Amino acid sequence: HNGACGSSRLLAVTSECELTLYELEAEVFCASYVGDDCACTNLHQCHFDCAGVSEVLSLRILSLVDARCFLLLNSSAVVQLRWIQGAEPEVLSCSSIALPPEVPLDQCANYQLCRGTLFVLTTAGVICILHLTSDQWFSYSAHFTTVALIDFAWIIFVCDTESSVGGVALVLSSESWEARLTSLYKKAKASPSSSPQTLGSPWFKDFPHFECTQAAAAAKTSKSSVPSGGLTMHFSVPNNAAPVLLSVSEFSTVVTFVCPGNGETAVAFWDLQSQTVTYHRPTSPSVPVQRTAEEQLCLFLKTSGLYLVLFAVSQEELLNRLMVFGSASTVDSLCHLNEWGRCSIPIHALQAGLKNHQLDTVDFFLKSKKNILSPPTGYTLSDQPAAVSTQSQLKNIQDLIPSLDLLRCAIKETHIEAQSRQFSEQLLSITLAFLNTQVRVVLSATEELDENLRECVAILDRYISDLRTFMKRYPWQTGPDTSTPIPSPTPAPEELEYEDWKSLSMEEVVQRAVLTKQIPRAQAYLRSRSHPEQQLEALRSTGLRLAFSCLTRRDLEQATALLRNMVRQWLLSVHFHPSSHVRLVFTFRKRESLLPGPVLKNKISSDPGVLWSYLTSLHDEQRVTKWIETLATQNGDPSSTTQWPTLAANVVNNNTHCSAHMRDHILHMLARRGLFTQAEIADFEQLLWRLGQAGGVMQANPPVPHYRSPQGHDFHTRFIHHCLDNSLHYLLYTYLEHYRLTPRNCLALADKSLYESQPWFEMMVKIQEITRDLSDPNRVFQASLTSAQVLIQGSQATVSSMLLEGHSLLALATIMFAPGGIDQVVSPEERAGSSVSKVDLQLLKMALSPYPKLKAALFPVSGLRGTPATTSDVSVYHLMQSLHPLDLSRLFGWQSANTLGSTVELPHFSSPQLVGKYALIENLNFLYYLRHGRPSFAYGTFLVQHLIHSVLIQPVSLAAEQAYSLAMMHFSVPSVAAACVCFCELLGVCSLKLRVDIKVLNLILRHWSQGPGVTAAKGSKLVEVEREAEEELLVYLETAVKDGVEKKGIGRSSFEAGQEWALPVQFCQQHALPLSSVYPLDCAADGQWLHFLLFVQLHSYPPQQVRTLVAQFNRALQAHLTLAFHDLQFSSPWSSGEVEDQQAQGQITVSSEEVPDPPRELFQVLLQSQEQASPWRYLLGKALGQHCPMLTILAACHQDADLLQCLCVWVLTSVNEVISTEATTHLDESLQHQKWNLHDLSVIWKTMLKKCRIRPLIRGFQLFQRDSPLIHVLLMYELCYDYKNYPEAKKKLIEFQKGLTTLNLAAPAGIPLQWVECQASVLLLTMMQQCATPYELRQLLQLLADMERLLKSNGPDFKKLSLLSKVLQDTSVSLPPRLLENYSPDVLRSECQSMLEQLQARGLFPPARQVAELAGLPIDGLVISELLQDLSALKAKRQWERRETRVSFWRKCHEQFRASSTDPEASSEFFMAQAVVAEPPRGSVAETEMLCVQERCLLLSLAGYWLSRLDPVPLPRLEDLEKQLWTTCVRQQVLLTAMEKESMFALPASTMAPEENSYEALVREFSFSKMVILNEPRYLSLDGLPSSSSEGEKTKSEEQGALATLVGQLLDEGCIHEASRVCRYFSFYHRDMWVVLRCRSLASGELQAGLQDRITSDIKPNSLIQNCRCIGHKNC
Repeated sequence: HNGACGSSRLLAVTSECELTLYELEAEVFCASYVGDDCACTNLHQCHFDCAGVSEVLSLRILSLVDARCFLLLNSSAVVQLRWIQGAEPEVLSCSSIALPPEVPLDQCANYQLCRGTLFVLTTAGVICILHLTSDQWFSYSAHFTTVALIDFAWIIFVCDTESSVGGVALVLSSESWEARLTSLYKKAKASPSSSPQTLGSPWFKDFPHFECTQAAAAAKTSKSSVPSGGLTMHFSVPNNAAPVLLSVSEFSTVVTFVCPGNGETAVAFWDLQSQTVTYHRPTSPSVPVQRTAEEQLCLFLKTSGLYLVLFAVSQEELLNRLMVFGSASTVDSLCHLNEWGRCSIPIHALQAGLKNHQLDTVDFFLKSKKNILSPPTGYTLSDQPAAVSTQSQLKNIQDLIPSLDLLRCAIKETHIEAQSRQFSEQLLSITLAFLNTQVRVVLSATEELDENLRECVAILDRYISDLRTFMKRYPWQTGPDTSTPIPSPTPAPEELEYEDWKSLSMEEVVQRAVLTKQIPRAQAYLRSRSHPEQQLEALRSTGLRLAFSCLTRRDLEQATALLRNMVRQWLLSVHFHPSSHVRLVFTFRKRESLLPGPVLKNKISSDPGVLWSYLTSLHDEQRVTKWIETLATQNGDPSSTTQWPTLAANVVNNNTHCSAHMRDHILHMLARRGLFTQAEIADFEQLLWRLGQAGGVMQANPPVPHYRSPQGHDFHTRFIHHCLDNSLHYLLYTYLEHYRLTPRNCLALADKSLYESQPWFEMMVKIQEITRDLSDPNRVFQASLTSAQVLIQGSQATVSSMLLEGHSLLALATIMFAPGGIDQVVSPEERAGSSVSKVDLQLLKMALSPYPKLKAALFPVSGLRGTPATTSDVSVYHLMQSLHPLDLSRLFGWQSANTLGSTVELPHFSSPQLVGKYALIENLNFLYYLRHGRPSFAYGTFLVQHLIHSVLIQPVSLAAEQAYSLAMMHFSVPSVAAACVCFCELLGVCSLKLRVDIKVLNLILRHWSQGPGVTAAKGSKLVEVEREAEEELLVYLETAVKDGVEKKGIGRSSFEAGQEWALPVQFCQQHALPLSSVYPLDCAADGQWLHFLLFVQLHSYPPQQVRTLVAQFNRALQAHLTLAFHDLQFSSPWSSGEVEDQQAQGQITVSSEEVPDPPRELFQVLLQSQEQASPWRYLLGKALGQHCPMLTILAACHQDADLLQCLCVWVLTSVNEVISTEATTHLDESLQHQKWNLHDLSVIWKTMLKKCRIRPLIRGFQLFQRDSPLIHVLLMYELCYDYKNYPEAKKKLIEFQKGLTTLNLAAPAGIPLQWVECQASVLLLTMMQQCATPYELRQLLQLLADMERLLKSNGPDFKKLSLLSKVLQDTSVSLPPRLLENYSPDVLRSECQSMLEQLQARGLFPPARQVAELAGLPIDGLVISELLQDLSALKAKRQWERRETRVSFWRKCHEQFRASSTDPEASSEFFMAQAVVAEPPRGSVAETEMLCVQERCLLLSLAGYWLSRLDPVPLPRLEDLEKQLWTTCVRQQVLLTAMEKESMFALPASTMAPEENSYEALVREFSFSKMVILNEPRYLSLDGLPSSSSEGEKTKSEEQGALATLVGQLLDEGCIHEASRVCRYFSFYHRDMWVVLRCRSLASGELQAGLQDRITSDIKPNSLIQNCRCIGHKNC
């Protein structure tokens, strides 16, 4: 392989010693040679003087790597050449071979080159090795003719062809570098061997090459599967065959043999593990090819190409591995080259391809399945039915379902992930293309689809429908195997065809394109001409018109061609159409094209069948659903009108043309509305299935009321027969109960033939009849008769027939249900009037003869009630004989009353006859049972045999010694040892010594190499109490323990090691030996003084021995420990303080001065408590006095103990004295005599929570109140406070809630629910106060907020607190402590108001608004502050100089007030305050002053609007505000007039800027003229209106002119009220205003004088009339 150019090269040599180098175009498996020769070199023309070669006589290629090759010339020189592109090869080096004298060159048989080392094999069997860089030779004696070297550290293979025997010498080294270095290090450290040949060294150990040395060192320690002497194998090859190629691996060897002429080439595969040989012999002449690569491949060159031979792998396995680990393209190429055809790709390969996103694998898999629906080609059988072929196609589709499910699942999963969306789209395109192709194959293969093909299409239809939901747009992209309906926007058609189309009309272009199947090209052409027919729908319409035109001309052939091609293009464009009905769609398209539009609509609307067929063929599900939904309206109101015709069942049955999925959907909708087709009614099971989908058969009303079967049965009768035929007993019973069916309303229930064929059916009917009328006892009797009929089949069930057939007891049981019971039968008077239960008394007496007691009771003789008991009476065994699990013939045989039992007894070992005749009787003592592991039997035997006539003390001690001796003999048998221990305990003898000795012997046995017999001998000496044996066992035991500690990897002075050393100490204590000092000495050596103290105190070492051991410490520790042990006293283990605070201190020794009165022993306290009146109270007092929690546990073990008091004492004794004193400060009397109650526990609870001491509470409740819900809330506290594990804490809260529910439902005994909730509230409040960070508080509140109604009592609203903490999360404001300590709605509002002010001061308005919403606070001030902040920021910008900016902002303020429902008073004050600020500064320019004045006008208008929304409206304030507004308007008019005078041009209204229009619109929107409350009638009167003679306010002349102009504008706009108010505000006389009010007064009749008398002489009549007309026109 040429790494520079990435290609492969082949170097060949001819018989004339010419070299030829070939370049291969591709390197594929089994590919034929496709390359051309690159260079041909004649070596005769080359000069190799450096190697002493004058003429090339022989040539051998040794290697070719990276354009460099090694050649062996004349078996005497090695030449290295480098091949250059387009030039002759360059000689890099050449060296002559100087073999040893004993190896002549002409006897060399084989050569191999490996890593710069040349191997030469001579015919004499000598391997010569030449290192080319150092020219050093080494020889190795052998008797072989061929050698192949793989690697120094691995394998050398040689074979002998003369005898056809192969031998291999393997040197395997698969160890790591660490192992190799270790072996080299050990070899270097070892002394040199005197022998020249080290045992086990490989043959290449003396090579100077570094790799050889390294491999030799590794090979010496390696383990090979081949013996050191090698292996031999006979190969079955021709005699003239010669080995030419060898390939050796760790597990196998491949040898290639060739014969002259390459005619009988053979390849042998030798499996080194199984020692088997497999041969491959090519059928045609083959030349082996040697490939220079690390992987040795068995390649052959034939006339047809290059071939590869693989062993130990099948074709399918090869392809599967290539598919999984390679690529699908490689598999495809391999199948194509070898003419294997499409291989069957396994589904796991598809799964791997989907997992690795390998689209080529998926594509190859689908391509291999593309012919599964193609009809078989080749040969056909004339007599073979078509169903056989379609059935095989259906099976192929069904086999493909798992793969399609896998593809659908992969598309669905990758569609969700954003990074896999592209892969999902490509996979979807490939899959849809495959499915659509299969649909087209089915539709195009046959004219009519049979049932199998329709099922195939239905399966494909389902997958296509599911996959279409993942497509991005419609129409969607086509797959690789489908044609695209709409070509690219820039098509490239032939110019010639376009030239032909240019001369045609549009319709002719469409006709030619459709007939020649070039619709996409026609679309491109029409698009370039901008024709509307470029769209596919328009083009299709044109094609339909052309087809209709052809039909009118009776050109059926061309019309059919047009329609066929358009339908085909339609299918290709949409990818899918309901395949089983494409031809129906085609038919309707044809019909639609033949009929004009109105005719088609009229025909369809008049014929429901045609319309239904049309809609279902188009799969118009929307309109089909609407039509079905109108059925309820049509059935409910016949007079109701609808656009849909009546839909009958026959229409649906005969005219439905759609897919199976849609058909089922339609039938489901019809079934829900009580409409069923004839096909479903004819098939009753299908009808039941449909009813099951639409509500079931048991509904409020019968689902199919008008149903009639072919036999004329209604639905109830048909369903009853169905249940009887299928043995559906329970369903039939429920059905009859649901519809309350009886023989009176259902004839099937009175059918005698059904009763005879199904007796249980009659019993069911009769039993159900009982519930219909509970007052009729005869129905119970009839039901009893039917039940008897079920038991007695074949005859009519009557009481007499039962007696005659011998069923006496059954007859009596039936009589008991008859009206009157047994008295009616035995009493002549009662029996005379009854015909139903008529019984012959004589027959009854005869039937009761086997039961004399029963007969005497029913028919007493001479007044006697019964006869003496006889054995022939009925017994309990007669009543049990019908119970199938009990076989009375085999059970209860020892009972004399059981006459049904067998009298024959099988022989057994306890049979008295056999025991007395053959048994060897022996009395077994208790040791026998102990040896068999049965201590209870041994104890019973001991009591019987030894204690009846013996003294008690001596036999017990003797039995214990015998059991001890037996255990020592069988210590390794667990059952015997355990039985002996149990037996001793039953005797009342302490078994500690026995248990210790058994454990010691077993430990020694596991460690000792000798068998259990030797150890048992040592154990027997323990029985004899031999001192030497005990000391010897102690030595063995110490050795075993020390070895066990080392194996476990435990430190010798660790605490765990001390636990292991407890056994030797116990052994010493039981056998009165000096205590083992191994572990204390180890602690002293390691300086572990704490472990030393714990060990000696725990095992009560003697003080003198302790002082001796202390001397082994270093001087510093020795001095401290000696001082501590000056006055050594040991306390009991229980008094060492098991309180929580002292567990970690490790104090085990105390001085006598510190504890003058040590506590008494535990058992002494327990024994003394039994003498008290109340032992548990005494123990509680001692527990408090000694501060010992263990005594509280012992006190709780008493049955009458109060667990509540035990809990209180446990908690107080489990904490230090400071906390205990604080928790009991409320008590006056002594703690030892205190009766603890819930109040005391509450104080302790609060104190412990305050001190964060949660563990004593948890442990205490777990011990004494294990069912209390408070355990869960305590664990929640621990999870939150210590571990910050809030998810687990939430689970504990849920369990706490469940516990509260259980406690509420339980009995009132124990701790009450109210107290539990109170303490839980205290804990939760304490947790909130103890949170160190806001994060912890927020997490806790979130946890509590998620739990709805955590506590039923009044407490904090955790949801609001949680929301507040989230709102304040990113702010500097925190939740106040007062809110957590003393929560109430008032406190919440107060604190939220404070937080609101803080947030508002910091400018944090969004969180402030949320806080106000949570607390229900008004947000008027907040909204105003936020707007003022926005106003301040806006005024700092230059945009504020624009009027549009100001108008937009004030509109925003108004909308904000309205959205926030702000108080109108506050809104009005806000705008009025801003109006004051908007006053223009003095000396400002005209434009600035105009802007400020206009802004002031707008603000005053807004202020007036909000002021008018008050209730009641402050009218004086509103009028004063209007006056201010008009004052500002006058000022605005004055400024406008002045600006017009200064300007050269007039400023008409039409030329104003657009923003002025928005300003005017806003001013008009909030104008005072719209306020109806200001329009008082007094303003339309002349009273108070300023006249010309009145003296008004002194205004400037320009202001008077401006005011007159404004009033005139108001009059022009018809605002009479507002104009009148303005004149009165400013005492301004306006002539037109005066005239308008005069005219109004005259018109209303308020003024009666003449008009001319009232008008002054200076008023012109014409102007007056004109003004009046104007006012009248404006409806003033």
